[in-house]
Amino acid sequence: MADHVLLDTAGEVRLLAVAKDYHLKGIDIAEQTVGLLRQEGIPAVLRVAGQSGEGSEYVQFMGLFKKDDPTQRAEYLSQYAWADFLIHPARYEAAGIVCGEAAAFGVPTITNAIGGLATTVENRVSGVVLPQLSPAEEYARVVRHYVDHPQEYLELRRTTRNRYDNVLNWVSAGDRIAELIRSAVHEHRKETRKAEL
Repeated sequence: MADHVLLDTAGEVRLLAVAKDYHLKGIDIAEQTVGLLRQEGIPAVLRVAGQSGEGSEYVQFMGLFKKDDPTQRAEYLSQYAWADFLIHPARYEAAGIVCGEAAAFGVPTITNAIGGLATTVENRVSGVVLPQLSPAEEYARVVRHYVDHPQEYLELRRTTRNRYDNVLNWVSAGDRIAELIRSAVHEHRKETRKAEL
């Protein structure tokens, strides 16, 4: 990860979208973003994992992966290893699990502040959180910025992985839940003692 460069040896910026619902997860916005970048001379490519569709020279639909099948799960995870960014322009999202999956690979997410995405992705730490329902031009602007600032991109990859290690994993989540339960029990005991006095 430390020596990862944004423009790979083929000279491409690799964007990954992971979604089963084309419209709800903003795959049209991801496709528009790639088109805009290519118009500007940035050779971006997009892979869409989770659905089939008619691709193009620079958009590839990877289909649905069955994560309970070891071979397909490995192929699914290889999509994150391939990517420079997870692009997640969702129109609705409760939690953004794919953002955590991307962070495990040190892959920053570009998303918008809809639903729970602004808490899953920490802006400028594990990706970039744009205003709600931002257009493709804003996603393209973020990619362009990091193409022009490769050291910032490498630092963003580092902090993305750190956020995964410290926050976006099941052990950390379990620890936080246990602490909340302990705190609630402690407060309940205090209130019970007060009431008994």
